[in-house]
Amino acid sequence: MSIPAVITALCIVLVLQGFFLVVLYRQVGLTLLKTSVAISRDGPRPNRPLPNRLRLPVERALAQRRDAWSAAVIIFARSGCSACSALWPSLRTFMNSSEAEHVAVVIVFQASAEILVAYQREHGLEEWPVIHDGEGDLFKAGLVRVSPFAISIDNDWLVLRNGLVNNEEHLRYLSRARQTRSGSTRIDRRPDAVELVG
Repeated sequence: MSIPAVITALCIVLVLQGFFLVVLYRQVGLTLLKTSVAISRDGPRPNRPLPNRLRLPVERALAQRRDAWSAAVIIFARSGCSACSALWPSLRTFMNSSEAEHVAVVIVFQASAEILVAYQREHGLEEWPVIHDGEGDLFKAGLVRVSPFAISIDNDWLVLRNGLVNNEEHLRYLSRARQTRSGSTRIDRRPDAVELVG
């Protein structure tokens, strides 16, 4: 091989490596820095009310809490989902942090009742309300196809943010929405009227 051919081949390899690094950063960087809203288009739209078919069971689950909450994170999980199983230690760490003060958690779990009971025991999920969603009706109501997925809401049942959730940083990102929404969204109680104000 001649020297110009080697240099040309090296340039092509460098360009391809650069392209793959950009693609990898775009996928992994979005996932690590915030929930993967840009990757997954699941979930209800932010600044809209939580769908009623999902709100009612979540409202019943949150009624068990004795303390006040200003934001809630609804986590959708399935049996056989390794990312879901890996999320629980991060959830525990997050919920023990000061950022989680007044944040409620509800887990919507799609599996058979027997699997759910065993899964709760195995992963120590008894401290949070878990809603059994055997047929996936609540996943459908929340427009969720992937898991683990989370929707954050405020105590007016307004969707703040949603996206794939894989670690503690994602949970922080979701919970911060309650702080940033104050003063930035004016809500008219008609379901399709939301005005963003600076």
